[in-house]
Amino acid sequence: MAVSKLWSINESGLSSVLQYAANPKKTNNKLYISGINCEPETAYEEFTAVKRSYAKADGIEAYHGYLSFKEQNITPELTMKIGTEFAQEVWGKRFQILVTVHTDTEHPHCHFVINSVSFVDGKKLWGEEKAWFKFKQTADRLCEKYGLYYNPKPVRGRSSSYHYNREKKGEPTRYLLAREAMEKALLQCTNTADLRYTLAKLGYELTMNDRRKYWTITPKGSKKPIRLVKLSADYTPEGIRHRLVNNRYDRPPRIDYRHYRPKQYKLPTCGDRILQRTSGIYRIYLYYAFRLGVIHSYRRPDPAKLHWIFKEELAYLDRLSEEVRLMGREKISTDVELLAYKHKLEDRIQTFSDERSDLRKHSRRKISADELKETKDKITHITINLRKLRHELKLCEHIAERSKVMEQGLETVLNDEQKTRAKNKSRGYER
Repeated sequence: MAVSKLWSINESGLSSVLQYAANPKKTNNKLYISGINCEPETAYEEFTAVKRSYAKADGIEAYHGYLSFKEQNITPELTMKIGTEFAQEVWGKRFQILVTVHTDTEHPHCHFVINSVSFVDGKKLWGEEKAWFKFKQTADRLCEKYGLYYNPKPVRGRSSSYHYNREKKGEPTRYLLAREAMEKALLQCTNTADLRYTLAKLGYELTMNDRRKYWTITPKGSKKPIRLVKLSADYTPEGIRHRLVNNRYDRPPRIDYRHYRPKQYKLPTCGDRILQRTSGIYRIYLYYAFRLGVIHSYRRPDPAKLHWIFKEELAYLDRLSEEVRLMGREKISTDVELLAYKHKLEDRIQTFSDERSDLRKHSRRKISADELKETKDKITHITINLRKLRHELKLCEHIAERSKVMEQGLETVLNDEQKTRAKNKSRGYER
């Protein structure tokens, strides 16, 4: 059984949602419609009468939800019976409910429209009365009673719709980056200590506590941990241990090359030249763009190997590119130059806005059709220019806001890399 969330219906939507729920084409010519504490034909009038009697006619008018089933061969009569029992048990003691069954899809399903104000005491529906996850036990008990499928141990690991939609578009999210790091670590580790060490190198802290149900990882620089089961249903403690054990048998034998270690020399890169030749905020943005693979890079860096500070910028690559191009085009390197260009944009925006206002006043006068068309074309042209200028002004404001944060982040990155180079120096690496 799948139980959805409740949707709140605002002031102008009660009539339309009642019409949708009781649509004759969806309910077999209104055959599968019933009311609890109200009559289906006069549900709207009865709902509004209760609201007026308690002086609560404003705000949320009702709640709309549905109940669906996995089985496709379930009859509309049984769907109606289960839906009515469910609504009666959950809301029937205090609220008016319209219950309908839609038969125009492969899966017959119930719709509920619940009045937001109780006819018993005038209190609004709130708290656990509109928390659908609290009703799972009631729904499962009814499914078991009528021999229908239900999942007694659901895995609540699905990420939010915000992260799901961003991942669907191919945009990096904290969940996607964490999943890639976890998968990369699981491919090469054979025990939990090795897994924790590998994730630490990738910028994540692994928390394994046998007294807790779930293991978590926390990105560096963040205080909010992520449950591993939210990344994948296979990332349970038992599933992770199973994969680590299998890696011990699948890994080829290790060859020890410690008898010979040739010296390696690190040549200056484009990033080193950026840090030496540029200065100010332009240097920070240019170096960020280089490290993220936006400029002067033949291939994008592996997100799992990026420093945790750079990972936060992956979600804003397009905006970062625009800001770098803006500073390069206008030759902005310092805060003073950025402020001067911002004032220049504000003056141009004001000039264009005044000109457009005059043209709009002129278009309201009695003028010829040709002159009116010419005036409207000028207004359109000015509007396009204003949109571009305001976008650049917004970029300038964001540069001024982010430059200090990025400067501190860049200092942290360079310090960490300097410590890493100091460790590698003892192993035979030379500049």
